[in-house]
Amino acid sequence: MSNPAWKQDEYAVARKLGGVRVPLSGGRGAFSKADVLAGNLFIEVKRRPAFRYSSILCDLALKAVRENRVPVLVVHVEHTREWYCILDLDDFVRLGLANGSLRDDDVAVVRGLVERGESGV
Repeated sequence: MSNPAWKQDEYAVARKLGGVRVPLSGGRGAFSKADVLAGNLFIEVKRRPAFRYSSILCDLALKAVRENRVPVLVVHVEHTREWYCILDLDDFVRLGLANGSLRDDDVAVVRGLVERGESGV
């Protein structure tokens, strides 16, 4: 039986960022609540049929390509100090923002879960 699409997405992101998919991240007792750990990045992976900023991102990408630049969308949540940066995952990797080096304790925990068959793989 093949993995569901959301799980395949988590594995793909882990591979691309040099990280590891965290098994059972949504369950009680999980060693991390992240879907993927890559270096000091705590990554939540979502699959959605639509994304609110899709049209803005497409337009931004077309403009940026014409100038040979990397498109980045910054979103500010009104009346807060929150600012979020959205960019293509491949650009994120190319810019060197994903260091991919896992902490030794994370690797040991994931390896133990896989060896005990609790990885959800």
